[in-house]
Amino acid sequence: MKRIQQLLFFLTATLVTLTSCHKDSTEEYFAPRSVTVEIAVRPDAMIGLTRSTDEMAIRDVNLYLYAKKGAMVLHRYFVSRQFSFECPPGDYMLYLIANAREDLGELDETQLEDYAIHWQGSYEELPMTTCQELSITTGSGTTQSLSIEVTRQVAKVACNIAVASAVRDIHLESVQFCNLPQQAHPFSDGSPSDRAENYAKGPLTELSEAEAATCTLTGYMLENRQGEVPSISDQREKNPDHAPRYATFLMIRATRNGKVLAYRVYLGENNTTNFDVRPNTFHTLHITILGDNEVDTRVNSYTVSVHDDIEEEGFGGYCCQDSQRELIVTVDGANNDLLLECEVAVEEGDADALYVDREQVGDSQTLQLYRPNGSNNYGIDYAPQVYDASNNRLTYTVTVRDEYDFQQIFRFTHRYANMLGVYTSTTTMPDGNGKGLVTADGELYSQPFTGASENLLVLCDGDGCMLRATAVAGYKFAGWYSDPAFTKRLSSAAEYHYVPTTHRGSIFARFQIDGHTPLDGNGTANCYIARALNTGYSFNARVKGNGKSTTGITASALNGTTARVIWESGTGFGSVVRYAIYDHGWIYFSTGTTHGNAVIGLFDDRDRCIWSWHIWAVDYEPFHTAQTYSTGAVFMDRNLGAESTATSDVVSKGLYFQWGRKDPFIYPKENRKSDNKTPATTWNLQGYEFEVHSHYTGNYPLSDYSIAWSLEHPTSFIGSAPNPAGSNPVYFSTWLVDYSPYLWGYPSGKKTIYDPCPPGWKVPASSAWDKTVFKKASGITSWGWYMYYNGTATSFYPFNGYLEDSSGTLQYYVPASWTRMWTSDPSSSGAQTAKSVDVLDSGVVQIATGNSQTHGHGVRCVKE
Repeated sequence: MKRIQQLLFFLTATLVTLTSCHKDSTEEYFAPRSVTVEIAVRPDAMIGLTRSTDEMAIRDVNLYLYAKKGAMVLHRYFVSRQFSFECPPGDYMLYLIANAREDLGELDETQLEDYAIHWQGSYEELPMTTCQELSITTGSGTTQSLSIEVTRQVAKVACNIAVASAVRDIHLESVQFCNLPQQAHPFSDGSPSDRAENYAKGPLTELSEAEAATCTLTGYMLENRQGEVPSISDQREKNPDHAPRYATFLMIRATRNGKVLAYRVYLGENNTTNFDVRPNTFHTLHITILGDNEVDTRVNSYTVSVHDDIEEEGFGGYCCQDSQRELIVTVDGANNDLLLECEVAVEEGDADALYVDREQVGDSQTLQLYRPNGSNNYGIDYAPQVYDASNNRLTYTVTVRDEYDFQQIFRFTHRYANMLGVYTSTTTMPDGNGKGLVTADGELYSQPFTGASENLLVLCDGDGCMLRATAVAGYKFAGWYSDPAFTKRLSSAAEYHYVPTTHRGSIFARFQIDGHTPLDGNGTANCYIARALNTGYSFNARVKGNGKSTTGITASALNGTTARVIWESGTGFGSVVRYAIYDHGWIYFSTGTTHGNAVIGLFDDRDRCIWSWHIWAVDYEPFHTAQTYSTGAVFMDRNLGAESTATSDVVSKGLYFQWGRKDPFIYPKENRKSDNKTPATTWNLQGYEFEVHSHYTGNYPLSDYSIAWSLEHPTSFIGSAPNPAGSNPVYFSTWLVDYSPYLWGYPSGKKTIYDPCPPGWKVPASSAWDKTVFKKASGITSWGWYMYYNGTATSFYPFNGYLEDSSGTLQYYVPASWTRMWTSDPSSSGAQTAKSVDVLDSGVVQIATGNSQTHGHGVRCVKE
């Protein structure tokens, strides 16, 4: 057998010198164009490499030997630059990969062509390769020594940057290589990638103050052969408008009096047309910054200024919540094509309570600058529920960053306080209160409102402050309220410790004429019970009824000028109500020497009655004698307006009401079963006598059959409204031409502004009575029935019949044999009739569903 001679092969890898394609050390002169920027902070410079790169080092070698036909003959991994292996003589393709730092394993030639070297930010030793033909022959000895050169697969780039002495107000800020290839294929043809993900920005090197005028930067990059652009004739044209998309360039950042300058210096084998960076080459750039020349298109410049207007809504050094405040980022970027964005982050305060551009900031929020050359305005609102020690100081930053990671940071700090408006004069009191003063103690800041010195603006922390009210002579303090209509009292004490529950609040101090007891402490209504004789009382005359909007009804404020007694029971003025005075939104009155009923009207400056209130002057506390029916409803023990509970007294019938109206009509003078057309004796203000206003007494315009007309004429009994269509029917079964089912709370059951009952009470729904329980117990001839309402418990229901207008005058039908009580329910949602609870002369109880809404019935109020 033929002996194959074994050869011992010694391979020494020697590096080539880094001189090929050496870039001339020619100074380049740039002149950027101008813009202004405001810089808040200059960060410390980035720390450089801790050890230098050994450009000659070979730490390991992967060797691949292939036969001419492509079959792999040998793969070895060595950790020395000198090594030996055994191999038969022959012609081979040799591949060496140095400094891979690992055994790459067996690879065929196709896999080697795909082998990639990945870019690193720093190197301890440089990646090197070679591919060449190798002939191994026999000779006189058994050893063949060869020396193989390997080529570095990176290019070295050195930059020397200096600012000319004439423009030392230009400060270098940072340098950064851009469009660095992320990988290279050393055994391919070197064609560049056309995919954006294969390129990246190098690390941003921020320069120290000592490097502001001159700096040196050295680095390594993989090859990037972007080719030639023959149309470039001047080095100033070597800019983004002409360069290949992924050509490598050096981004130099500088500032000049607040202006940000961005210089792009493209690499290549000359200063104009070429954009190639080949492996194993050394590029040296000598760059001198001479000044601002806006013609040089290699330079981008922009100025950024950032501010907010939060302090504009502030007092005494404190800011207050205001959703109309703005954050303004202004960019002067006419010579800038870099993409900019800004990031908002909270350093101190409640990040979840800061909203910018209507978005919660949270950890941070990125804003797109939708105007790259102009002002970008974003709404900014810092709105915790309450400002306290944990959140009353807001510090946030706005970082403006361009696409090459150059950033400027702007920091803002604001101190917030809770705002409280303390009012003694509001728009609901057009004349001003003028009856007392308020002061604060323990507040952060306070001042009178501009143009309204009686009102006080108070700023406080989360612990609040003490408020004090002082009445002037002739008046007294009547309480602190949370609403300008004085319907929700917080405290009646002159000193009140206000603790904020929201960052912006209001409180209202009520003063009233001394010597009058408020009747509206538990809410406003259309009826007030005045228990004591010869006693002063008051109530809020700015509120219609309970002041609440309900289905189909919108509440609004009243604005009157005078108050008058419209009518009262008895023979003369002053026996039930001695006087009525309107003062700054309140009506003050005094009861007289006799219990009874009265109505006080509020008049405007045109002497129109715009609202009226029923004064039920009786020694009666309805909650003390209330009766709980089997349905769970809690009823009064008497009819609304009853002046007595004596079973044989006509005044026990109470007053009469048309369905849906708040204004009462007097009971009959006598307890006659029929032909009863005589009301009880009343005193009436001239022009406000009880009357019938219907087609039986005249031909009136349709506008008279309206809520507005009824409010102006509280003593007019309004008859059936004519049908505008003229027939089917000719007249409606309601006093309203535009009839409504909602006047007394249908279908929600909520009390409305037209409800006639006192505070805490309302007209009951028909379901408040249970006919299986509500039955006759016993009767008093001609006067009424005792009715079971819960087990064996009974309540007296006087006969009252009903009031109507068919005779052209007020007429009481069956007032001595029937009982009729209104419910809050219409017969149906579209009906002109309403439901009533009727107790007939036989004692039979029925829920009548077809009663005309023009009829006057009694009302037995139920607890809200």
